[in-house]
Amino acid sequence: MQTNRNFSVSAPGPDGILQELRFDDYLPEGDEREDIKSSAHEALKKMIEKPTDYRGHVEKARQFLRVLWKKYDCENVVEIFDAFTRVEPVLIDMEESEGVGFRYRDHSVHTFHVFTFGLRVISKLINTVGDEQAQELLKIKPEKICRFIPAFRDYDYKERLLYLWSLMSTFHDIAVPLEHLDIIRDGLNQFSRQFDLTIEGPYLQDIMAADIEEYFSLLSRIFQGGVKFVDEGVCYKQDEENLYVKNILAREFKKKNHGVLGGFMMYNIIKKTFLLGLSKHKLDMNSFNNYVKFVLSQDVARAALAISLHNLKRDPSTNEGPLFLPLSFDKYPLTFILILSDGLQEYLRWEGTTIRGATMISRFPAVELKVNSSIVELEVTYYLGEDSFQKKIFMKQAESRAKLLSTSPPQNIGDAASILCNALTEELRKQINLRDNFVLYLNIKQNGKDLIRRRVQ
Repeated sequence: MQTNRNFSVSAPGPDGILQELRFDDYLPEGDEREDIKSSAHEALKKMIEKPTDYRGHVEKARQFLRVLWKKYDCENVVEIFDAFTRVEPVLIDMEESEGVGFRYRDHSVHTFHVFTFGLRVISKLINTVGDEQAQELLKIKPEKICRFIPAFRDYDYKERLLYLWSLMSTFHDIAVPLEHLDIIRDGLNQFSRQFDLTIEGPYLQDIMAADIEEYFSLLSRIFQGGVKFVDEGVCYKQDEENLYVKNILAREFKKKNHGVLGGFMMYNIIKKTFLLGLSKHKLDMNSFNNYVKFVLSQDVARAALAISLHNLKRDPSTNEGPLFLPLSFDKYPLTFILILSDGLQEYLRWEGTTIRGATMISRFPAVELKVNSSIVELEVTYYLGEDSFQKKIFMKQAESRAKLLSTSPPQNIGDAASILCNALTEELRKQINLRDNFVLYLNIKQNGKDLIRRRVQ
């Protein structure tokens, strides 16, 4: 299989992306920081130099997640990501055809891409506006919990921000395999019915009603408070529970929405880590109670809320969907960046064995950001190679998107770029507000020339 060699010189390489991530700003000097930087660089290098090596991408993404969560003393979380990356290839093989209008898409490597894309945006924002305004825009404060949990140390605002982003980005799709239980059953039945046997289930075990009720109530209160801080930045403002938000989350949970289910899974995973002493921080009963009050019910719950919201949509053409959508950057900034990162991650995205050996876009995008009068302007440029197989995959994917959008199929590579841009636009408009204080420009280039440049609104 040929690799793509004829990219514009503007496409970023591993060294440039690592510099944009600015790990030195978020982490104290030491072995942990160097290990995270080294692991990220190895993954970036592998994905850029070997764009057709899916298994290699999975392994490098998994190694990065292991190193990242080792920093947070969560060895059990490392095991979770190991299990996640083992399940994914099975689903990709099982859902290799269009079926009901989609193929199963990789989420293991995708997790790494969402983490890095969002951190590039966050780092560029901080570098552009400075620390004081960045704290205000991103709704983040330095930690002050050491007085309640002596075994912990207080993070400055950037390290706290990295922890929040790590929770949101690396766990946001953790429940995707569970969302596909029915499809897994149908896939197995294609085999079992050859022998006149039928498989029923599988089913998720019921969760205690009291636990889920309290959890959704907490998330709805943080949502209602607009993730604003009180008590010198220790706690989030928690207004009276928002019954509408609470009921939306409960409904989507029953439907196995992977965002809502994943938020709850992440929350319980972190709770279990400290409840069962799986972290190096062995908390006594009083310290654990304070952990629940000042960490689990604060930053971890904020991350769980972001994960829960990231897969909810409201169709502007039909007005169907949660009434609180689309979300604005000024109200829920990190959730906004999570949705944006998730939606724009069309590069190096593996799906289905029908395109095994190549992805639609085989290079990381360039990311530029500026701020004018508190309006954030983000420009994302994708690079399409000249390789004939690459163009074939790109055209094929555009044909698939055109069918889903009920539009005319592409006649040339420019049409295909327009269809991709339209597809990205349609999905983002269902979730986030790209008109008021956050402006997005999308470019797709080939051989240094624009195929399309568009403001998304």
